[in-house]
Amino acid sequence: PTWTYQEINNIMDGNPATLGKNNTSDVTSGNTVHFAVGNYILPAIPSQPSFEVRVPNITLQGAGRYSTTLKGHPDSSSAIVLKVHKPGVAICDLDIRDAFQGISFLNDYASNTVDRVNASNLDSFAIFRNKDVGPNPVPTIIFNALYVSGLNDGLKFDVVATPPNDQTSRARLTNSTFSAINNFGVQPPRIS
Repeated sequence: PTWTYQEINNIMDGNPATLGKNNTSDVTSGNTVHFAVGNYILPAIPSQPSFEVRVPNITLQGAGRYSTTLKGHPDSSSAIVLKVHKPGVAICDLDIRDAFQGISFLNDYASNTVDRVNASNLDSFAIFRNKDVGPNPVPTIIFNALYVSGLNDGLKFDVVATPPNDQTSRARLTNSTFSAINNFGVQPPRIS
């Protein structure tokens, strides 16, 4: 890949003043960020950088979960590979590896999806700071077709202030394989 970590973040930060490679402007709601085949490695700097999504309702689309890898730097063991700050983000066809956490959903919103993603060499695959969304049968996050291997925590639903109500906060997990995981779900809401 010829795009740097900063150029990728510049098009996903929601700030029109920052530009990607060749003056590429920010994605907007409804757009797809296409990752070509290759390894996208975070730099080893003290601030523990991450790929960060600050635009709602976009798709991060890899070229295939065996072809496109988002990686932490080998010298940054406490890094988070991908931070999602906005709702409605779809993450598809990627391999996420080599960091402390794979994906951290830092929003209190619904409608995030993770589909056809591999994860390995992480402490935790996905952390979701869940919000009680009220009596709603729709999952607040959907995981499908994951292959997660060799982690401490598979899915971790972080209790920020009050535990989620398992009658109203939901996650959906389908067609997925978890192998050599110490804890499948930590502090989960209802998983259907």
